[in-house]
Amino acid sequence: MITLPTDSVLLDGNGSGNPDGTISEWLWTKISGPASFTIDNATLSKTMARNLTAGIYQFELKVASNESLLAKDTIKITVNGLSRPPLANAGGDTTLKLLSCAPPGTVFLDGSGSSDPDNDISGYSWTQISGPSASTLFNSTSVKATVGNLFAGQYVFQLQVTDAGGSSSKDTMKVNVLGAAEQESDLDLTLSGSFLFQDNYEDCYYYCSYYDYTSIQIQFDFPSIGQFNFYTQEYADTASASDVHTTSMSLYRDNGPGVNGTSSINFKKLIQKGGGSFSGTLKIEQGSAQNCNQNIYTNLNPLTVTGSLDTTAHTISLTIKGKTYF
Repeated sequence: MITLPTDSVLLDGNGSGNPDGTISEWLWTKISGPASFTIDNATLSKTMARNLTAGIYQFELKVASNESLLAKDTIKITVNGLSRPPLANAGGDTTLKLLSCAPPGTVFLDGSGSSDPDNDISGYSWTQISGPSASTLFNSTSVKATVGNLFAGQYVFQLQVTDAGGSSSKDTMKVNVLGAAEQESDLDLTLSGSFLFQDNYEDCYYYCSYYDYTSIQIQFDFPSIGQFNFYTQEYADTASASDVHTTSMSLYRDNGPGVNGTSSINFKKLIQKGGGSFSGTLKIEQGSAQNCNQNIYTNLNPLTVTGSLDTTAHTISLTIKGKTYF
């Protein structure tokens, strides 16, 4: 066995013999294999085969004794081709502009422009070599990969392509993610829907506990943003005289911008009194705008929440006013 660029091999027939006399003639011939070859002197016991190319050759040696008796044998020679390295192509640099502070961005990496002169690419490997660490890389060993959870910043991704011979090459591409500014909204929302109240609710998911539970869920159209959800959950002490409660409210778009916080309204007490009007506040504590400014809600005034609740029809209407950020 030889490997290019070595392209010649010694053909050695000196192991041939004749127990009853002597060998008077040798003849080397190629009986199979690539067309390219030369034999220095085919009638010598030892000679060189040259100008071989990648492939499998079989050479036959035919010998004749001084008594004109003939014998022959074959030798197989494998010529391995010269492995040429692949050429990695990670694709061109790209820029992604986030349309809002949430959700984070996603880009697709495409290494299908990679090539190999021997057409034997065996593997791909994508890695992030610089940029914010929060990103998530999916299908990193495929020719095409996906990167999610991208926030503002510059990212560099590297593609390494390997061929069947173990040779490899690398290429990089940049992703520039341009952050969006937080969106200020002066809310003046009027919402209507239904509510659910469960008195002395038994919750035994981990261990059994009891509380009065109120939930409200309303879908509505938010101008310039799209369909939004309003969701309220309240957990209240089961004792009738108790004012202890935790009321959370959220305004959000599925997989998009949103805010949530704590309300001062005690729906359990309101329901116990038979419903009617209510007023209170909603202190925004978390939201998508924190992806642009972590402290944006710290000094923000609470939203005002007013409305009325009908315990007979199990309906509620409420108005939410004030400034917040998405």
